[in-house]
Amino acid sequence: MTSPISAKHLFTWIILEKQRNHSVSKSYGGSVSIRRRFVLPLLLAFTCFSLRFCFGEDRITFSTPIKDSESETLLCKSGIFRFGFFTPVNSTTRLRYVGIWYDKIPLQTVVWVANKDTPINDTSGVISIYKDGNLAVTDGRNRLLWSTNVTVPVAANATWVQLMDSGNLMLQDDRNNGETLWESFKHPYDSFMPRMTLGTNGITGDNLKLTSWRSHDDPSTGNYTAGIAPFTFPELLVWKNNDISWRSGPWNGQVFIGLPNMDSLLFLDGFNLNSDNQGTISMSYANDSFMCHFNLDPDGAIYQKDWSTSMRTWRIGVKFPFTDCDAYGRCGPYGTCDTRENPPCICVKGFVPKNSTEWNGGKWSNGCVRKAPLLCERQRNVSNGGGGGGKADAFFKLQKMKVPVNAERSQANEQVCPKVCLDNGSCTAYAYDRGIGCMLWSGNLVDMQSFLGSGIDLYIRVAHSELKTHSKLAIMIAAPVIGVTLIAAVCILLACRKFKKRPEPVKDRSAEILFKRMEALTSDNESASTQIKLKELPLFDFQVLATSTDNFSLRNKLGQGGFGPVYKVKAVYRNKY
Repeated sequence: MTSPISAKHLFTWIILEKQRNHSVSKSYGGSVSIRRRFVLPLLLAFTCFSLRFCFGEDRITFSTPIKDSESETLLCKSGIFRFGFFTPVNSTTRLRYVGIWYDKIPLQTVVWVANKDTPINDTSGVISIYKDGNLAVTDGRNRLLWSTNVTVPVAANATWVQLMDSGNLMLQDDRNNGETLWESFKHPYDSFMPRMTLGTNGITGDNLKLTSWRSHDDPSTGNYTAGIAPFTFPELLVWKNNDISWRSGPWNGQVFIGLPNMDSLLFLDGFNLNSDNQGTISMSYANDSFMCHFNLDPDGAIYQKDWSTSMRTWRIGVKFPFTDCDAYGRCGPYGTCDTRENPPCICVKGFVPKNSTEWNGGKWSNGCVRKAPLLCERQRNVSNGGGGGGKADAFFKLQKMKVPVNAERSQANEQVCPKVCLDNGSCTAYAYDRGIGCMLWSGNLVDMQSFLGSGIDLYIRVAHSELKTHSKLAIMIAAPVIGVTLIAAVCILLACRKFKKRPEPVKDRSAEILFKRMEALTSDNESASTQIKLKELPLFDFQVLATSTDNFSLRNKLGQGGFGPVYKVKAVYRNKY
């Protein structure tokens, strides 16, 4: 097939034609002007169907390929995204890749790559609608390096590709009302974009995941993938070579409950996760701004990036994993990780390190084992001729936890959930979340983490003897505390009594006793009026009388009568205070 005329050649021809018509019109009058007025627009209209500039810069057709040698690219209508050939920044090679990147951002930010594992080592590459109707990348030798590789039910010249404002590259069928045959959002690479969907297909078994670059300057397939795990309660996971390296915890309808400070994570606004009975799970992210995305970097971390126009850089909203405790299974079975502790790994109540030497040396992956067997195991020992039996198991509560992996669903309500677990001999823990309901675990409990301001309560099944030990320990701790408290209380009471206002000194009653003796000498037949008068006499302190009479000196004695001796006194002035 003859190659279509290029836009550059057309414009050159138009300019030359205008110049020739201008010179001819001087000789033949206005007849040529009429020709130019009608023939040229007709020619432009005819050729527009094969020229990219007539379709716009956001499309590729069978007759308008993109050539790297001519630095051709596609630009979406909004001007946010560009599609074409690129070389990674700081790359030591000049390999050429085909991808989509942000156009108006000074920092090269590629969000999708086509030929990630088949780069071109020169600028001979071409992006075109291939002979089978697929979008394809070929090199200078016309070797097919990458293709959309879908079955196209129409002729090659009836398909076309458009770069949308969302950054989605779509292969469409022109003969069937623009039916989408293929799109880059269904084949994501390392970036999760607004309007994109990740998840599993319960019918086909497909799982749309993100895949990291090999390194920051090498777009080839890396070691990490990220996507939705089809557990009983869906979770967002990061895998390293098919092994879990991080998990978000179950989705409760609003947030992933294994993320620290989950209630304050604004990035979750716009997230939606849906699932059906056939095992199809889809996670989408709705945002009116396309200047943001999530990126799985070559080290396996997920970053939320939002472009700051004022700072001219990407702002990092959240990052997972964030701490060493976020690493999957860091503390092994029945070990919980807490960044506030040193060392961070701790065996939960009722368990001890499986290998004390390794544990004390900082190797915690082997985790912990039970100190005392559960009732079910003891009963099995009885049936096998061994010792066993005893009281029923109980639960030890851990607050604000990232729950273990692989929870099982129960229809029990919050009150019945503990009993359901206790009645099942293989149940090792339970938890209840309002958005999820009753969760049960069997077997080893892996990937637990203690949070400060988020998480949910986790109840771990332990032997009854472990709770007794806990009670004895509590008594051993409480007894000294109570003793110290009582001693302190006694000391405070004594101090209060010491500093209390002292009572007034005991009054000297010597004069009163002397007066009563004198009164006793009064004859019984004395008249009542005389007795009343005697009682009305004033009373003096003995010390006052002794001082006034010079200690009852004989020099001051006046005489002696029926009431006793009589003394002469002299006035004495004393300070009352």
